[in-house]
Amino acid sequence: MLRAIAVYALLIVLAACMQTPRSIVGRYIEHIDARDNPPWRDLIGDFQFDFTADGQMLVRQIGGWQGVKAHYRLDGDLLTISEYGGASSCRESGLDLASATYRVEFTNGGLRLHVLRDECRGRREAMPLQVFRRVD
Repeated sequence: MLRAIAVYALLIVLAACMQTPRSIVGRYIEHIDARDNPPWRDLIGDFQFDFTADGQMLVRQIGGWQGVKAHYRLDGDLLTISEYGGASSCRESGLDLASATYRVEFTNGGLRLHVLRDECRGRREAMPLQVFRRVD
């Protein structure tokens, strides 16, 4: 009986320690201003990120450039991005600058991205600048 209680208590502790998988699906806004000192001036503004349930990531600058279309996969806290098109895509000269891996940190009301691997300079320097605020 005492052993069963100990096992039950251990299961409760383990369940409490396990994080519930979080979904990235939704619409987010990243606001970058001049104080963030972005590498290029056209990175100043509000950027809308739509992560759809079918694995699409759509990015556009609100009132600015047309955007990027990508596939994404979230495994735990690892976000893998594979761009496939859009006027501002990182795909260049047949090189795979379109693929990237980020660590996702869920915050209160949004998320923050931390670069693990990204060959695309603009994305690598812009995406981790600010918290993505969830707007939907």
